[in-house]
Amino acid sequence: MEPTLQPCNNIGNSRSSFCPFSLKMTHVDCMINIEFVNHPIYTGLEIQRHDDEIAGTGLLVFLQRKLNNITDVYYESTFHNPFSLKKSFSLGKGLGVWKKQQFVFATLDVSAETGVQANVMFRDIDGRLIHVQMNDDTPFDPHQRSGMTHGFLSPIGAANNKPSSLQLIYMKQFDLVRRAGAVPIIEIDGRSVSTGHVPLERCLWGTRLIKVAKDLIVVQLNPKIRKINDETHHGHFQSIVHRDNHGHVQGISAESHGHCATFFLDRSFPNSIDLEETREDGSWRVDIDGDRIVSGTWEYEAVSNSTENTTEAKIQLRVTRGWRPNGLSWMIKMLFPFGSTLKDWPETYRWVSYVQWNRGETNPAMVSHWERISGDYGSSLLEADEKTSTCSTGEHLRHASQKSMQSIFFTLMRLQRNRGSHYLSE
Repeated sequence: MEPTLQPCNNIGNSRSSFCPFSLKMTHVDCMINIEFVNHPIYTGLEIQRHDDEIAGTGLLVFLQRKLNNITDVYYESTFHNPFSLKKSFSLGKGLGVWKKQQFVFATLDVSAETGVQANVMFRDIDGRLIHVQMNDDTPFDPHQRSGMTHGFLSPIGAANNKPSSLQLIYMKQFDLVRRAGAVPIIEIDGRSVSTGHVPLERCLWGTRLIKVAKDLIVVQLNPKIRKINDETHHGHFQSIVHRDNHGHVQGISAESHGHCATFFLDRSFPNSIDLEETREDGSWRVDIDGDRIVSGTWEYEAVSNSTENTTEAKIQLRVTRGWRPNGLSWMIKMLFPFGSTLKDWPETYRWVSYVQWNRGETNPAMVSHWERISGDYGSSLLEADEKTSTCSTGEHLRHASQKSMQSIFFTLMRLQRNRGSHYLSE
């Protein structure tokens, strides 16, 4: 049984301000995600609207290329520091173009008043005109839309073979675009693009497979570090390190746009400066707005070298429990059976850090990285790896929804035969 973890805000006097962990949190106001079917160049498109104190305000457009699965990103000229966002996303096979572009139209609004409104037009790096326009005037409000969820963790990390962090994108309000209203315009180079669809969407769901989210929280745990020798390396992450009265680390918290993410430790992390040789372990977890997102175990092992008067330590974090859906709507549950790709992918992540310091110093050098591991997950990891190697994250969702809907359909057919009913005869 996992111990109950509680935050601690006491920061005592310490000989060392060093903390090996870091937490970065950013916010995305809203987004639209569209999957393409059989397009020769791109597999999908995502539009995000940001309103960030550091980066500025504007739209980001992500276009995933079919050939190599890298993602091109185009951003509005309204951003005054767009490069602060560049490190906020770990994107599948990597980042391609990162380019400021002049938009002909740049409107994206998702709200309880107007629903989902979008009109975006620009040219990609090869001169193709990209145009997306849609109008779903159903209020984007939990009381108005039956598909609205209370929290959905994006599975984008499942497709990242070389992660630079444990990236957790938590969508506080997630839904699909409604079929009512004008047919969306989705064009590339003047030609309409075929998009993914929900099985029986016209007669049963009344939705399109165009994913919409508002109030997205992006959390990065321990972004990789090539080399650091600085006591204040958390400053640019705008996070707070919480310590006990002895200066030992108990957790980290970060806030953005009224949301809070916290990295908890079940027991205080050792003060490396005071310990020559030791081995410690414990558990940890990450919460976002009080919702448990992921949790795992940590290990710390330090070895002293009396000849060189140095101490070296190896620190590891492993995810042992992925996201568990809670409070999802009936429609989302039926469309997306929550298999390994959606909820267990964090369990394939491990963080490793190497720390070295001279005796008595308070700012040791550190390098760290994340890696994907198979562990003991067997076929669920193999299944995720096979799927991510052949299709995009959007395609995972489409395949899962098709499998779920087929199961529901055949169940209803069996009921019809067994009970002699005719409610499917049409």
